[in-house]
Amino acid sequence: MVTGDGWAHRAVLLTAVLAVVAAAWCGVSWWRAAHDDGRELGALRDEARAAGAQALVDVNTLDHREVEAALDRWRDAATGELRERFETNRESDARAATAAKTATTATVVDSVVTKVDERAGTAELMAVLDLALRTDNGEPQARRSRVIAELTRTADGWKLSAVQVLAKAG
Repeated sequence: MVTGDGWAHRAVLLTAVLAVVAAAWCGVSWWRAAHDDGRELGALRDEARAAGAQALVDVNTLDHREVEAALDRWRDAATGELRERFETNRESDARAATAAKTATTATVVDSVVTKVDERAGTAELMAVLDLALRTDNGEPQARRSRVIAELTRTADGWKLSAVQVLAKAG
């Protein structure tokens, strides 16, 4: 026959076992979350997306009154052959912008990282940009542009290595 003290002993033992199991489950869950590669990859995607979106704004924004500063931003946003192209064409781009007396301002409507290769340090970003083009003499014009940008991780962060315009509207 089981006495009241036997039930109390079993209840304490059962509670202790359940507490150990719960603590072990919490510990394993915490460890898995802390060592989850998906979490790191998600953070890498977020970093590439933010840097890529800003770089697209930088290379699509140009004011003829501040052309040198804009072209510096173009250069600083790019790497590899794209950066070389910006440097090679700098003088002609400056002359063209100054002669046309244009100012273009870009904003990113939406963007998403479609590929990321952590090992290679590359990512692909699809983005939709709104472009506002103004001339000193004319009415502002609005355009929407869809692009795919190739990004490369450098010592200075994510940089544009190629940009392909998919479609322009407006």
